[in-house]
Amino acid sequence: MPGLFFYFNKDKSEKKKALERISTPEDFCFNEVFSDDNLTIGNIKYECYPVEVFKNKKYIITLEGCIYNKPDKINLQKELIEIADFVFDESTDNKQKLQSWLKDSDGDFVLSIFRNSDKKIFFLNDILGRLPLYYFQGENEFVLTRDFSQIPNLLPDVSIDKMALAQTLLFGYALGKRTLLNNIFCLDAATLLVFDANEFVVNSENINDLNFENKENIEKSTDDVNKNLYEYFLEATKNRAEISKNNLLSLSGGLDSRAILSAFDNLKLPIKCATYSDADHLVEKDVEVAKQLAGIYNSELEIVELQKSKGKDVLELLQIKMGMNYLGMSFILPFFKKINKNNLSCFTGDGGDKVLPDLRPNKNISGINNLIKYIISQNKIFSLNDVVKILHIDKNEILEELRKILKSYPEKSMKQKYVHFLISERTMKWLFEGEDRNRNFFWSVSPYYSYKFFDYAMNCPDEMKKDYKLFRLFLERLSPEMAAVNNANWDIPVTSEKLKIFFLKNKIRSLIPQSIKKNIKSGFKKNNYLINYKAAVVECFGKQFKACDYLNSVFNIDELKKIKYLTEDEFYYLFTLTSVIEKTKTGKSSIRGFEDKIFI
Repeated sequence: MPGLFFYFNKDKSEKKKALERISTPEDFCFNEVFSDDNLTIGNIKYECYPVEVFKNKKYIITLEGCIYNKPDKINLQKELIEIADFVFDESTDNKQKLQSWLKDSDGDFVLSIFRNSDKKIFFLNDILGRLPLYYFQGENEFVLTRDFSQIPNLLPDVSIDKMALAQTLLFGYALGKRTLLNNIFCLDAATLLVFDANEFVVNSENINDLNFENKENIEKSTDDVNKNLYEYFLEATKNRAEISKNNLLSLSGGLDSRAILSAFDNLKLPIKCATYSDADHLVEKDVEVAKQLAGIYNSELEIVELQKSKGKDVLELLQIKMGMNYLGMSFILPFFKKINKNNLSCFTGDGGDKVLPDLRPNKNISGINNLIKYIISQNKIFSLNDVVKILHIDKNEILEELRKILKSYPEKSMKQKYVHFLISERTMKWLFEGEDRNRNFFWSVSPYYSYKFFDYAMNCPDEMKKDYKLFRLFLERLSPEMAAVNNANWDIPVTSEKLKIFFLKNKIRSLIPQSIKKNIKSGFKKNNYLINYKAAVVECFGKQFKACDYLNSVFNIDELKKIKYLTEDEFYYLFTLTSVIEKTKTGKSSIRGFEDKIFI
């Protein structure tokens, strides 16, 4: 993965050895911005990846990513120097100033500023933490990097975080600051982290707390809310469109991406579109709807025909994200390579399904324990009991950590704590990692995560959002014609009078336990739902356990075999973990023997 890199070691010979172990993909390069006996500031990037470096007598400033509403580099440089001055001024409380600056900086970015005089450096990410950033502090070394795959290279003795494995099998991602590797943490959004190289001290402070309980827009009329959302969305789209002369929209048949297409039309800006068809014909409806949507605006639409994932795709995704994006997404990589042309900036609809619909549970929940049960029932990959058996881990430890995380949220309402979970955990720890995978190929943006739009939308009353009422009005304001086209996921448009019945059916369906749904699906004669135990991925899975004996101490294969029905998704999550562990412990991957084989 491209991005910022910082490494410090008290022992200069060990520092030199660590840096020699850094590996970069073809067409990527490692750029040193500053280096001495003990520390190195740099970045890993391909040619057009956005990293700016500013230097003066006092500071070395590195800005990875983009601040879309501040395009003037000279003014931005002056602003960043002012930021550095008040952050390093220990006589003042800088939190309010930084919070104000972050809220005013519409961007996806990580900032680092190194002070030459005393070797202090601070790191600051944007207000939503759009670019995942990982860090480690040991007895002698400190690492901060955007590229999670470099961690085992820099820290050969790094161990596996078993709780993170359990959370990933349960939800698909580790919770809170955890990653799959022990004591390697993910930096929270809007965090100021300061490292003093002379004293070997790390301090961090969260600059902005999310709280979804008190809705600031509760007194506003629906018309006023919709008007403001429309204006903020156009502003966010325009800011992002202006960073590139080659904008492309990844267009699906859902609601989120079509709003962006309409925003470009409202702004009278050109944009090309692309979508894909898959080998199993699972997205045929999406393709047909995408054709309709592109046709409304006479937009060019490229349809990329994808084949089934091969081992080389799976291996590449492992090398890119080292398990932080699960390997079941490897099928999408050929799509990215096909559309990646001429310094592309790719728009996606990521976030639309989080900021505009009503995210509250569809039933009343009393107390943390009941909230925990609901979260697991609605978000699980493997059942909690299966996770406990497969990993030999105490169930109470898993539940207690989830309980602590939920209690740390500021909301008092269980329903709003659930909303917080979906944003802070599922969105920031899972969806952001998926978007970040895209940036290995090209810059990827979404106007839904412009903080001005995000904050306003999340402060709208939930009742206004219920059953997609606000989303419908928002889409109709952008384009009535586009809003009237079917949502491929529903087979009806968001404007349909049948929508209430549709959501009622969904509510009833959501009350059916996942285990029963799974058994119903497994009963169909023709389905692609269950894993084919003759697939190459299963054979590779078996070889991993022979190549890496440590896996046998982590997973209980006998318990795994007892699971009656194992889906492709479940198997890929499991395979993601075994692949990360094998690569971390041995430095090798059994996937290499399957590069030309269809994997699943």
